[in-house]
Amino acid sequence: MPTFFNDGLDDTLAYDYVGNFAGGQASSVRANLLQDGQYSESRNMDIDKFGAIITRRGTEIIGSTLTNPIQGLVYMDTPSIEQLLAVSNGVVYKSTGGSWSSVSGYTPSASNNVEAVQFFDKVYFSDSGGTNVHSYDGSSFTDEGDTGGDPPRGKFLASHTGRLFTANTPSADDEIQASDVLSASSGNWSSNYSFRVGKGEGDPITGIISWYNFNLLVFKEHSIHIVATDPSQSSASAWSVHRVDNNVGCVSHRTIAQAGSDVFFLARDGVRTVQTILAGAQSSVSEPISQSISDIIERINWGNADTCCAKFWNNRYILSVPLDSATTPDHILVFNTVTKSWSGFWTGWTSRAFATTAFSGFPKLVMGHSDGKVVTWMDYVAAGSEVDATFQDVGSDIPSHVVTRGLTFQDVFSKKLGNHVELELRGSTPGADVELRAIADESDEKVIHPSTIITGITGVTLPANLTFVLPEDEIITRDYNMIPVNEFSELQFRVFANSGKVHLRNIKASAFMNSMTLEKTD
Repeated sequence: MPTFFNDGLDDTLAYDYVGNFAGGQASSVRANLLQDGQYSESRNMDIDKFGAIITRRGTEIIGSTLTNPIQGLVYMDTPSIEQLLAVSNGVVYKSTGGSWSSVSGYTPSASNNVEAVQFFDKVYFSDSGGTNVHSYDGSSFTDEGDTGGDPPRGKFLASHTGRLFTANTPSADDEIQASDVLSASSGNWSSNYSFRVGKGEGDPITGIISWYNFNLLVFKEHSIHIVATDPSQSSASAWSVHRVDNNVGCVSHRTIAQAGSDVFFLARDGVRTVQTILAGAQSSVSEPISQSISDIIERINWGNADTCCAKFWNNRYILSVPLDSATTPDHILVFNTVTKSWSGFWTGWTSRAFATTAFSGFPKLVMGHSDGKVVTWMDYVAAGSEVDATFQDVGSDIPSHVVTRGLTFQDVFSKKLGNHVELELRGSTPGADVELRAIADESDEKVIHPSTIITGITGVTLPANLTFVLPEDEIITRDYNMIPVNEFSELQFRVFANSGKVHLRNIKASAFMNSMTLEKTD
């Protein structure tokens, strides 16, 4: 409670504690209003299942750089073929996990996104109407034509209920067409399975995704619809269309990602999920799940939001966005579906497309970047096998930091003088040289200790010759005095490293309570 007057020889000591980081980043709220577990900011950090915060894993390149931005990315997996296909500068390349080689027979537009989906042992490609739909069988391309009975040049593709669906066609930007069951090649498209979603009110389709049962989710610029596509019906006229929301839409097809029975997507006001919208329809309340980082969402360059993309992977919704003046994605926002919180933002990735590979049955997340690199996220590396490169992006170090909530020591009235801070980290190989700083009242930042905290540990392989030094225990605790910190009302801590792995478990601090200031006129 506030200290109004103290006639003792010593000021009263008060304590505060950052016990975990599971609450995630809540940067749209004042630092001193955050709850334990929440923090003000983090860069290139991830939350583990125990609530600790750790430097994210790095990436490794597949083959060599393709020079131009990646327009599309898809993994082809049949009983006899495993290939990763990437499109760059209007050229299709294939890889079996190593070097790239170009594939002739299809020259998509070099300026459009190229969407691709596997459908019955073939991959179908569409370049937003620039050229005809093409199919790929693992060795060669087939032009599927552009006349009656051929697949239309739609912008978006989805495999659903044994049919290939395409949306936003040259006929109408709110039109969807579907192929015959089990076949999407030339001659297997009928006008019986062509329909429009909406009433031509100028609300174009911005994405589609296969949902549970026979439901196809259709996202438009300002609305969301569910189409029950019963495959036993002889025409689309028998399919029912149900509008989910008439105020919220999706800004980019590539941000749509299914997570269990829910579907995440980027709307104009932030990241939303279909289930929360459905729940809100019953109570007239529906908020974006990105409310806690709305300050970052507001920085998205909405004029280039169509370049955003996302993937649900390993209990994370990973969203790539352009911030401020960037015209292509330059930041990653990560939502942890286990802790139901945002890890913060990641830099160093310029992802324009995501895919998952399963070469030899081992799933991995891959992404295509604006600089032409196709990379694999090294989250698959076992903890005991971590090396320096595990925390590097294609050989470049990953700077990481976290800024805690504002510690008030249970008193928002009185000024304080810092006494001590204790930092608890887990040592690792590789480790990081960690620096600790204090931020008084969100402005005055000072280094707590002039030297860095070395978190790397080394082991001893037996048998070994005497004498040798036993490694320090994996838990590293460091205590520092905070006397140099100026008087403050609230205090944050910044923990950061320019490279290596930071594994922060908690922070404890104490401060002397000064008497309340009753009047201040300047």
